[in-house]
Amino acid sequence: MLKKFLFLFFFLPLASFAQLTFKVKGVVTNTEKELLSGVRVKLQDQKNTTVTNNSGAYILNLKPGNYIINFSYLGFKTINVEVKVIDKDIDLSVILQKDLQQLKQVVVEDQQARNSGMISVNSKLASSNPNVSQSFESILKQLPGVSTNNELSSQYSVR
Repeated sequence: MLKKFLFLFFFLPLASFAQLTFKVKGVVTNTEKELLSGVRVKLQDQKNTTVTNNSGAYILNLKPGNYIINFSYLGFKTINVEVKVIDKDIDLSVILQKDLQQLKQVVVEDQQARNSGMISVNSKLASSNPNVSQSFESILKQLPGVSTNNELSSQYSVR
């Protein structure tokens, strides 16, 4: 009898602590009602974090109290939702809106002429070039750094 009393005395409080967590669960979608996977679901000011699965669902196990849950995803606005966990599981589905940001115009300018190692080819030389095909490709094949695989083909490579 004493063993049963000690068993109840030590393990009954542990069973009651196990019941003090509740689930906050839901689905995260965008404004087009598409499921979003990989959304970070985080408790503000805590390390408790999860990510939505392929069907956009998430589950957080929380003790009773007040929480702020952050939903963040690249390309979408971050949402902070206040949740009060009291005595039951909570269904919390969220719709994220796209975060459209317009960047300022960027102009890239070259400060140095980059024509070293380049050869200018006069296109008028093609007509006076003594070759069978009388084509511009035959001039290119004769320039330094140009190689061909086959003399019957017009393919060439330039390094």
